[in-house]
Amino acid sequence: MSSPSEWDPLCSKRRKGRPFTVFAFCAMEGEDEESDDPRAFGNAAGWKKVIVLVAGAFMNFLTGLIIVLVLYAPAQGFYQETYAGAMEGYGTEDCGLQEGDRFLSVDGHKVLTYGNAQFYLGRAGDTMDLVVERNGEKVYLDNVSLPRQERTDEEGNTTNYRGITIGAQVMPANLGTKLLYGWNTTLDYVRLVWVSLGDLVRGALQSIPVIQWESAQALGMKPIQVYTLVILPQTVRRLIPLSINLITRMVKTTSLVMMIGIVEVLKVAQQIIEANRRTSPNAAFGVFAVVFLLYFLICWPISRLAGYLEKRWS
Repeated sequence: MSSPSEWDPLCSKRRKGRPFTVFAFCAMEGEDEESDDPRAFGNAAGWKKVIVLVAGAFMNFLTGLIIVLVLYAPAQGFYQETYAGAMEGYGTEDCGLQEGDRFLSVDGHKVLTYGNAQFYLGRAGDTMDLVVERNGEKVYLDNVSLPRQERTDEEGNTTNYRGITIGAQVMPANLGTKLLYGWNTTLDYVRLVWVSLGDLVRGALQSIPVIQWESAQALGMKPIQVYTLVILPQTVRRLIPLSINLITRMVKTTSLVMMIGIVEVLKVAQQIIEANRRTSPNAAFGVFAVVFLLYFLICWPISRLAGYLEKRWS
């Protein structure tokens, strides 16, 4: 009987010497090894390879969009962030915002879903450009001054706020708003991953000691050699634990690619416990054990993979 690779350019393989050899994966023939098949990935023209790679990434995005749309199908409404007023004692009453303004953009970052405004307000500097919707019209506010101000209360607790409060208004859910919000949510997840990875890469590059750059230049290396032979290898190694932390955080906040955060999972678990308190007084142990097992099964392989990569590249 012929093997799958003899009749199909896609075949299932199990790599030897890998940390999780119990799992199989599907790879294109010619992707990891040479092949005489003219249809193999390695023998394809460059533009065909690009199309295959782009198509794969697009299908991942499309799958996420479909999942989000399915989850939003029963939604009755969607929250939108608005300006709820100035905090007392911060001097932000004349910042230019009016109560009820709906945030559309913060410092050039479009507000796609609920939480975006607070996220980008936290990343902005002391001054920022805002776009809000006021009475159905777009209003552009340039160089809005909202510096962070440190306060200490009577109990000695220190806070660091911008002096404004964020409220919410509900957008009724219909077919159009569900499609729009599903699309925006998918884009927001892609953007969040991109921003987070950008922060990680920037932090890893900045953590490389200056002596590494100077030593490479003193040896007569060209700039491209400094980056490829000295800086990038060290950067990749430093990115491993940071990237794994990012993946683990994404799993906890959007578990099982189902857009259900760990807070919601624990809330449902608590509801199950409350509903069965009289009939099963000890139900809490079993319910929370299931929640723990769920996240352990997801996060443990990721941690093992991180350990394997650290050992291999150290």
